[in-house]
Amino acid sequence: MSQTSRRCRPLRRARAARSARASAFLTLTALGLALWPRPVSSQKGACEGAYQPQFKYAGGTEEIPPGCSGTLQLGTDSMTYSCTPHTAVVPYRAIETMQYRADVVRRVRKLKVKWRLVPPFGGGHVNRYFTLVYRVSSATHVLILEVPNDEMRPYLAEIDLKCGRRVDVERHEDYQ
Repeated sequence: MSQTSRRCRPLRRARAARSARASAFLTLTALGLALWPRPVSSQKGACEGAYQPQFKYAGGTEEIPPGCSGTLQLGTDSMTYSCTPHTAVVPYRAIETMQYRADVVRRVRKLKVKWRLVPPFGGGHVNRYFTLVYRVSSATHVLILEVPNDEMRPYLAEIDLKCGRRVDVERHEDYQ
């Protein structure tokens, strides 16, 4: 072995050790920042209290103004759509059809009901319309709500559990 390589070996080891320590430090710092809780003021909806997903009335037989934004609350016996000052209560046992799709299906459009707001035409590859067809006192009611996909996901599982039946969700895996 030459004299130069013996002198450089400790330098190489020291540089490698420093590099490994720096890499570990940066990794731990990044992990710490990622896990650090955000201040309350930067969280979504912190100014108004708890954030509530917005469901927009897009069509149906209910006496609710077009485009009225409100919340959907899931109770033990029914789900309630509240859009100040209007509310629509849908008992779970009265539900005939539950769908979450990019459009409103033709069968629902062709129902012989008194539409207060005609169902919207949709389409595309992003689900956005939550459609409920239910029967109360032998009268058929329809409630169509527009809600973004990321806000609807948590509701789907809870509706399945409370209602005892699945929501028909149109899948678009081939297109994403």
